[in-house]
Amino acid sequence: MRKFSVSVPEGEILYTANIYRKYTFSTDYQRFIKRELPPSERDTYSKGPRAGRPILLPWNAQRLYNEAAALALIRANTTILVPEILDYGTKSDSAFLVTSTVRGIPADQAGTTQCHLPSVHHGSDGPCSDCLQLAASNATRYVKGVVMPQLDTVKSNSTGLYGFVVPPP
Repeated sequence: MRKFSVSVPEGEILYTANIYRKYTFSTDYQRFIKRELPPSERDTYSKGPRAGRPILLPWNAQRLYNEAAALALIRANTTILVPEILDYGTKSDSAFLVTSTVRGIPADQAGTTQCHLPSVHHGSDGPCSDCLQLAASNATRYVKGVVMPQLDTVKSNSTGLYGFVVPPP
């Protein structure tokens, strides 16, 4: 498999990418954008009747639409904090999903560069294992005490979101 490169639209910052999608933030960090790679940036088949054509991940667009539907469902039926859907669809043969960002520190980064509670923990600069443990504990408590009970109340009479089941990759 060849090393791929992706283009980043003006006004956006690349967060990460893989051979199927790219993930970017708007330069003001108010929007998070997931996009299928356009055909011109996708890896290509190297052999057989499809040689030279872009590799397609089955159901890739439907996965992004399914994510939009799931976020909308959770946002409408629970108090779980999820990003707002700003836009989704297909443009230039590539599906996309644009959401707002949710403010905060990613739990896996809490305490990795500095202590967020220096007067309570150790008071020195640098990484803080106490902050990392506290973040993990708070996240677990939130998921078990808030997220799971609310998700348990969301019911449907059909299989999949809007009756469509996206098969695993």
